[in-house]
Amino acid sequence: MCGAGVQCPGDFSDEFRRTALDMHNYYRRLAATGWAKTGDKYAKTATKMVELTYDKDLEQAANDHVTAAVCPSAAKAGPGGENFWSTKKFETPHVEGFKMAIKDWWAPFEKSGFGDGEPTFTDTIEGGDLKYAANILHDETTKVGCAVKTCNKDGRLVIDCRYDNPLTTDDTIYTTGKVCSKCKDTATKSCSKLGGLCVAQP
Repeated sequence: MCGAGVQCPGDFSDEFRRTALDMHNYYRRLAATGWAKTGDKYAKTATKMVELTYDKDLEQAANDHVTAAVCPSAAKAGPGGENFWSTKKFETPHVEGFKMAIKDWWAPFEKSGFGDGEPTFTDTIEGGDLKYAANILHDETTKVGCAVKTCNKDGRLVIDCRYDNPLTTDDTIYTTGKVCSKCKDTATKSCSKLGGLCVAQP
């Protein structure tokens, strides 16, 4: 997952890493193709939603947070794209825990979406639960790295994910329009055979 001959920093399985990457791309594709439910509607399609790759440096940042001397109870303070989740069901297997986490991150978007008009990262979104889906769906994001820690002493399982090119106020979360129509404007160039996501040319 971290490249040939490169050791990933976190003390957890590649199955967890693969699940984190695949599920992020699953939800990105779901929204990009217009099949993501948003209340009684569906998400607007995306023109240049990039397929994410996994990044060891972002994993390192996430791992540093979850393995701190005191088991964290919230995201790390400060700028940067980050999704954090915890549960008192600390015996939950790591992969199953991630599936629970991303489902919780996605739920507010599934309930309401980002509203009418072009999806925009507002102060309201940043201060609420929709920020998690915004981080998942930012079309300028190209990389993700996640970490997980079972905090036995605290009786919690914690998960943290980091994203490159973090959103700031008034940024467009993703550009709406014909699916994959602007892949040519990204570094990846081509539309996935599965549709929805811009991928590197073979």
